[in-house]
Amino acid sequence: MGCCGGKEEAKPTTTSTKPVGKKPEEKPEEKVENPPAGETKKEEEEKPQKVESEEIDARTESVDAEAASPASKATVPSKTFPPKGGVKDGIWECIGDTPMVWLKKSLPEDCKARICVKLESENPANSVKDRLGLAMIDSAERNGFITPGKSTLVEATSGNTGIALAMLGAAKGYHVVLTMPHTMSLERRCLLQAYGAEVVLTPASKGVKGAQVMAEKICKERENAVLTKQFETAVNAQVHEDTTGPEIWKAVDGEMACLVSGVGTGGTITGCARYLKSQGSGCKIIAVEPEESPVLSGGNPGPHKIQGIG
Repeated sequence: MGCCGGKEEAKPTTTSTKPVGKKPEEKPEEKVENPPAGETKKEEEEKPQKVESEEIDARTESVDAEAASPASKATVPSKTFPPKGGVKDGIWECIGDTPMVWLKKSLPEDCKARICVKLESENPANSVKDRLGLAMIDSAERNGFITPGKSTLVEATSGNTGIALAMLGAAKGYHVVLTMPHTMSLERRCLLQAYGAEVVLTPASKGVKGAQVMAEKICKERENAVLTKQFETAVNAQVHEDTTGPEIWKAVDGEMACLVSGVGTGGTITGCARYLKSQGSGCKIIAVEPEESPVLSGGNPGPHKIQGIG
């Protein structure tokens, strides 16, 4: 490759005994000596280099011609990304089928129950709300309510549902606007913005209800904005009846005495309970909510520091 942009090739020096043109003054005839061995060797080295350069140029032209041919272009991978073995079509296909793990070392010695936990943190955006986010988007797309690249998804959220929507919005091509009480952690807000979501904070004193009112206002003011309605949609409980419940039942081989779940919208515990009961399970269903916001217990909603429930 040293032939490209280097010095001009050295030409071998020869001595002619024939006079050319005007007859020069006669001089004693010089004896022609054989060139030194070093020059002969140099000529021999340079000739193969020239041949090699010509061969490289010829091969380069051949490769360029082959690359420009239709047959060569046909080998470029298709932009439609057809399924290939274990390769997922999108991050949304990684949602669900999370593992369950027995708790052993962390339990007190006098604990008589065997306790296992379902690691919903293994979902792409690290919470059970990934299931709900995907279910709401899939349902809206099937019904023609939203279009990637055109629609804006709006939701009132205390955190996890918003993170799921922001992640899926980035993956599927939706702008996402999320309203939430300003008591939500700075870490969550930064994560939402990293996904490209727009965050609108509401007064903490008005709780999640205040965030819902703001979300409805935004939908009325913005073109192509659609409210996903996590607190009202039927797909909330349905997705857990279809996926989370069956996963739990299969993992424990149908042997369980109790299901305990934190409650926010109520979709997870409702959907799981429906499936377990449909399988004839007599297990108890226990909901956990913040003491400061005991809605299910008959109290009034209020601000609290447990993010994601209540």
